[in-house]
Amino acid sequence: MPESGAELHGIAWTRALPYTRLFRTFAMAIWPSKVALCLAGVLVTYVAARALDVIWVRAGSGVIVSRSADGEISEMEAFDSLSGVSYTDWRRSVVADHRAYAAESVAEACGVGVSEAETRLATRTARQIVEQSHPNDRVACEKLIGERLAGGLAAVDQSTATSAERRERRWKLKRAADCLRLILSAYDPHESFTPDEIDGAAALLVDSDPGVTEADRAAQREQLSAAMGRHLRIIELEKRRPRGPLMGLLNYELRCFSAAAAGIAAGRLVLSGAASDVEPSLLGSLGSAFRGGLWLATQRPCLFVVFGLVSVAVFAFAGGATCRMAALEATRNERETIAGTIRFARGKLDAFVLSALLPAAILIGLALLLALAGAATIIPFIGVVLAGLFYVVALLLGLGLALFLIATLLGFSFMWPTIATEGSDYTDALSRSLGYVGQRLWHTGFGSIVLWVYGGACLLVVRFIALVTLKCTHMATGWGMNLLGTRMSSRTSTFGKLDAMWHMPGWSDLSFIPTASATPFWGAFGQVPLSASEQLAAWLIAVWVFLLVGAVFAFGLSFYFCGSTQLYLLLRREIDGTDFEEVFSESFEGALPAAETPNTSAGTAAESRGTPLPVFPTRPG
Repeated sequence: MPESGAELHGIAWTRALPYTRLFRTFAMAIWPSKVALCLAGVLVTYVAARALDVIWVRAGSGVIVSRSADGEISEMEAFDSLSGVSYTDWRRSVVADHRAYAAESVAEACGVGVSEAETRLATRTARQIVEQSHPNDRVACEKLIGERLAGGLAAVDQSTATSAERRERRWKLKRAADCLRLILSAYDPHESFTPDEIDGAAALLVDSDPGVTEADRAAQREQLSAAMGRHLRIIELEKRRPRGPLMGLLNYELRCFSAAAAGIAAGRLVLSGAASDVEPSLLGSLGSAFRGGLWLATQRPCLFVVFGLVSVAVFAFAGGATCRMAALEATRNERETIAGTIRFARGKLDAFVLSALLPAAILIGLALLLALAGAATIIPFIGVVLAGLFYVVALLLGLGLALFLIATLLGFSFMWPTIATEGSDYTDALSRSLGYVGQRLWHTGFGSIVLWVYGGACLLVVRFIALVTLKCTHMATGWGMNLLGTRMSSRTSTFGKLDAMWHMPGWSDLSFIPTASATPFWGAFGQVPLSASEQLAAWLIAVWVFLLVGAVFAFGLSFYFCGSTQLYLLLRREIDGTDFEEVFSESFEGALPAAETPNTSAGTAAESRGTPLPVFPTRPG
């Protein structure tokens, strides 16, 4: 009997295993046009958040921060770890402590009573009060620092010590002078100097000049120590000032997600272990992040509504355009221009916005209905009895509210892909999203988990590339700006030009996986006194650096929109039997099937059909 064999030349993996389409998301999301759209959305939202923060802080509704030897505790952290009553008591206690600390600081600096200090603080800031009480303080201290530094350096040069010892002494004297200059200029010295350097800076600088008598040394040490004490108190006061709610929430959410990444790396996936714990866990940190959003909704409801509407409008436009680009690329392998996607998103903007707001409106309506039913208990006697008798109705409404909330959380990511793919309205987006979740709950959960895991790994890679880019750029340009360590900034003696304008952490302080206590991988700006030209240069450098950092966040959003579109197409084919290639076309006002779609890539056609498997007959053995 003749034998026949088959030679396998290729497998259409997307046909054999449809969910492998999800692994195309990275290549789709990293495309510059999609990242640019999401970056525009990030920038507009960031500017809006900054503006709203200014308004809310000036209105007296900033974020309170408690400072102690153990570190800072923000309102979000307290809200996460305390009960409702305890949180209210904590906030009142912190506000009272801040007022008392400010009054004591001003009273000590100005030599007045606490009540007089409180009266002055009612109309002016603590820094204004101290500067008016000691108008020549800064000028006199800066002159004294310069004289003692020059005398100390001259004494070191005339000493008989070795060159290495003289170089070390000169460096220590310059460091002490820079530490005092930072304090006088209202910069926090703890970011650049150790506590021992801060405490001993004045004595080290004064004692280094042998041309000063002992009596003058004691007086100058007292003068510098008193001035530094006043300015350090003011710096501490400014750290305790209320901060912007939205920027504070952003920093808190970033710490929560960093803690979640640390929990994954350590294998801690359970609910126990909040983001602020020593050993955070994945689910515990995500729960902390959710309670951060709950803090904004309950403690700053007006800000929550305003910022929520702004965010929905911005990301409905940017996200809808990104989903449209992803839908065309996934179905027809076409990369639409930014102008075309913007035109589509503008035409469907009302659908994108309403599809995001409609579920929230339904949830609020159900909650208000339950609240209205509860309000019936105000009727004397009969109201409470009726509430108890018909409480089963309330439980049923609560069940509906819970199910709708869960379905909305799982299906929200399909709403904008529905409009982008089908060209439909917000009602179709809502019905399809909730229907797909209800009919393919486990498939939705599986696809979402795959996307989250895969997306998290991709985001870490993109973040690492940005980290190395910033670090290498800082090192290379720093060598040139500092002329290999021979040139320093104009206002300091130990900070190089670039380091003064833009400080980057050392390699040992950076990590591939972010942690809750890790230094920001983009470094810090504005930590050292600068000249006018250096301040302008630092501002311009910060703009470019934060554009790169924003691109990392934009990639995360692009991945979310592209992955949601891919998962929507998979569920659509399973439930509705619609081919992957069918997508709404503005030209024909309908969905184009594969036969009507222009073929832009021969490889894509072969992949969608599967590679033929030729059969070669063999001779009888």
